[in-house]
Amino acid sequence: MINLLDSGDRELIADFIEANQSRLAYNHDIFEILEGNLAPLLEERMIEDLGVDSSKAATTRKSPINVFRKVIDKLTRIYSEPVKRTVVDGTKEDEALLAWYEKILKMNTRMSVANENFNAYLYSLIHIVLNDIDEDGRGVPFMRTIPNHQFLVMNSSLIDPTSPDVIILCMGKIANKKDPKQIDRKVFWVYTDSQFVIMDGEGEIISEMMAKYQMLGSNLYEILPFTYTNQSQNLVMPSIQSDNKEMAILIPLLLTDLNYAVKYQAFSVFYGIDVEDKGIKISPNVLLNFESKQGAGGDSKPQFDVIKPTVDIAETLSLASSQMSLFLVTKGLRAAAIGQLGTDQFASGISKMIDESDAYDAIKKQINVFVETEDDFWNVKLRQIHSYWIRNGLLRDQTQDFSANARIVTEFTEPEPMQTRKDLIDELTSEVEAGFTTVEYATRKLYPNLTEDELKEHIAEAEADRVKRAPKPVQPQPAEVVA
Repeated sequence: MINLLDSGDRELIADFIEANQSRLAYNHDIFEILEGNLAPLLEERMIEDLGVDSSKAATTRKSPINVFRKVIDKLTRIYSEPVKRTVVDGTKEDEALLAWYEKILKMNTRMSVANENFNAYLYSLIHIVLNDIDEDGRGVPFMRTIPNHQFLVMNSSLIDPTSPDVIILCMGKIANKKDPKQIDRKVFWVYTDSQFVIMDGEGEIISEMMAKYQMLGSNLYEILPFTYTNQSQNLVMPSIQSDNKEMAILIPLLLTDLNYAVKYQAFSVFYGIDVEDKGIKISPNVLLNFESKQGAGGDSKPQFDVIKPTVDIAETLSLASSQMSLFLVTKGLRAAAIGQLGTDQFASGISKMIDESDAYDAIKKQINVFVETEDDFWNVKLRQIHSYWIRNGLLRDQTQDFSANARIVTEFTEPEPMQTRKDLIDELTSEVEAGFTTVEYATRKLYPNLTEDELKEHIAEAEADRVKRAPKPVQPQPAEVVA
């Protein structure tokens, strides 16, 4: 059991924080990519691959296409569909309280961010706090998904290696008042079920900040004010998903390589052998002047020619496409077949590959995980925290507590395996012809957004068109009369 008031335990936490700096740095890179800031990471990799001089020449043609953002958007869907939360064994007052919380916390919006972080890192953290506190000390409930580069989770259990026993929030830096010449002190807010401290990177409590926030070292909720979601069954924090960053950079890097190569393919390189350069001007590119062993003059014969660089664009695009397809499979997405991609349809082809990939299996797994997340949020964490707020009169617009037996159950919309429109038409046609369903039902499945009147009008028009296009019956010819 960790004791935050013990200097030795705080030193252990400080060591843990230092050991996980690479994790925080990696998570920050992924955060920047998801926020749309891929270019600096791409340029850094270009310098590693090409060197400083060549990377400068390629920078103006870099292609920071953010495919990883699109992959995460494809996976993050469970809160974009209707989510049903109901009160079981409760009262009408419990239902009203649930509706109040859903509205004030913007549950689906905030939980969608947690779902996004889970898909990007395989773990996420939700913080439950009181916000907008007035002069009477009363406030409004607020929940926030903490970015993964701003927190760490530590385990101290000898039995369960996945239990989140210590939550560490990275809260920036403050000036080092002890020695202004030294670097700023890092600030960490550290929570356990029963304790809370603000400490620096050395494990020393920052007393002035504790006093400022009127913290006495106790966690008054007597429970961690966080809901933690973790896919790993073995570690309190999953291993770093290094493939995400590599693939997020690799695809635009391959395209940048192509742009860089095409830059030189578009122009020719002139070269001469034993050519006397007397103010020869070659524009816009390069003249390479070589000298043979015989040297200019004498028996040497001056030569002048052109080197035309070539780039196998199709092979490079095929490589990028195949690697992207394999990456989608590793993320639980069954990639759609899109055929050979040429230069004119590569971007749309990659987009189509992601859009038409089937996320059914991945989303089913996410639903199972987030049913537990919602249960922990509503029936464990918020339940106890809300009761504390009510007992102490800390909520500005709410005095109702949940009844003793009430619990909240969350149901997600069940996903359906992806079908192409052709597959759906073939399936519905077979059902109609076999008499298993009606034309009206099949048309509704194909055009779900039509109103009843529009649906009937569409069916009538389709039937009229079918009759119009049907081949006319062949009229029998009169038999010939033989004289």
